[in-house]
Amino acid sequence: MANKTILDFDAVGDPQPDDVLYLKRGTGASSDRQVSVATLLSGVKSELSSAVAGVSNIAATLPKVTAALRSLETNQWGPGSELIGPQAQTGRATAFGCAVAVDGDHAIVGLYREDVAGVRAGAAYIFSRTGANTWDSGTRVVAPDGAANEQFGWSVSIDGDYAIVGANLEIINGGSSTGAAYVFRRTGPNSWDDVTKLVASDGQAMDGFGWSVDIDGDYAVAGARLSPGNESRGSAYVFHRTGLNEWDSGAKLTQPNPIVGDFFGSSVSISGDYVIAGSWGDDTAALSAGAAWVFRRAGTNTWDGGTRLLAPDAAQSDHFGYSVAIDGEYAIVGAYQEDPSDVANAGSAYVYRRIDANTWNFVTKLLAPDRIPLDNFGWSVAIDGDYAIVSASNRSGSVPHGGRAYIFRRTGLDTWDEGTRLTAPYLRSQDQFGLYVAISGTYAMVGARGDVVDTSFPTDTFEVAAYIYGESFQTTVSQL
Repeated sequence: MANKTILDFDAVGDPQPDDVLYLKRGTGASSDRQVSVATLLSGVKSELSSAVAGVSNIAATLPKVTAALRSLETNQWGPGSELIGPQAQTGRATAFGCAVAVDGDHAIVGLYREDVAGVRAGAAYIFSRTGANTWDSGTRVVAPDGAANEQFGWSVSIDGDYAIVGANLEIINGGSSTGAAYVFRRTGPNSWDDVTKLVASDGQAMDGFGWSVDIDGDYAVAGARLSPGNESRGSAYVFHRTGLNEWDSGAKLTQPNPIVGDFFGSSVSISGDYVIAGSWGDDTAALSAGAAWVFRRAGTNTWDGGTRLLAPDAAQSDHFGYSVAIDGEYAIVGAYQEDPSDVANAGSAYVYRRIDANTWNFVTKLLAPDRIPLDNFGWSVAIDGDYAIVSASNRSGSVPHGGRAYIFRRTGLDTWDEGTRLTAPYLRSQDQFGLYVAISGTYAMVGARGDVVDTSFPTDTFEVAAYIYGESFQTTVSQL
């Protein structure tokens, strides 16, 4: 048995400097020692000083450690893994890949033209990762009350055990194209059989609710860009999960003075206590220059009046806000018709950083390093952690309108690198690789509108694929 140290005071009450402690080790009297409290406290003080110095050394080393860890992040991405929808076997035009999202070990792809319960009733496939960048064959989810031309799968998002799918043309209470969204809950490794339908509490025909969707934690958001009733002022609705897959009736978000043609809610994103909604038709800075609004949650599904974001160099018809994304303290807004350096419609994306409750500072403007006219860079954007992905879906390189995507890495508080280009393994004319993009951790996802796996299919069959890229890391660490 190991010896134990026993401390006994020779006084009653709190120890004083002139008190004596008896330190007894083992069982023999020869091992006893006496030490004054003052001596003991002096020793403790010395040990504490050494500990503080150690902490200081650690604090001084942390920036070096951070720099070393960042040196591992090279913004290099491996070859993409292709996810192939049912059209690869049937040749049907399902629009697989026109909407994509990824989170952790799961990815979701929309097929709004899939003929499930009727022509273009729509479907979505959820894929589960089985290896470093290998994925299963997918699980199909559909609207339990689906009907023809509802376009279920027009928009998709996924977070943890929940996925949301928009059906922007669904008929609600006889109202054509009122729209709906469906939330699916994962009940097994890749089983999603618990579904709840979300609708706008004040929905009207032609609202197009579900044009855009996103989900994060206990909250989901859906945009209705044409509301009310095809006036195109636009709105967004935030829903709060109150049970396993039960949701409240939703809170409505609008900009303070909406006008016809704002298209508020064309794009939406949610992260924690913040929702961002794009309004690409906003005329505040210039005609259709565009805007984006960030709303902060003030209570259980109650939200403030919003903060408007404008491009610092806004110009007419930039369409700033056509795409938006938010994660933590950073937000990104695409302006696919912006003319950087007078390159017509080359497009751009703007990054903002939150500096307090709901105040946002413009950080930087992201551009395609190889931009040319009509790229439409900024058509789709996504952000997660230190990485942002931006598509140039109309890019014409080796083939007309083949498309590209670019991943940017944050290198400092307000600085970003020049980007890494992603391309599909093969491109054909009109593929529009980058029609929709997503990113989560070390995985990025890109949809390609016109890609054909089997080249014997006609060029106009609207066949689509989606690609997932995994980040590669260098193997050396910089000197600490």
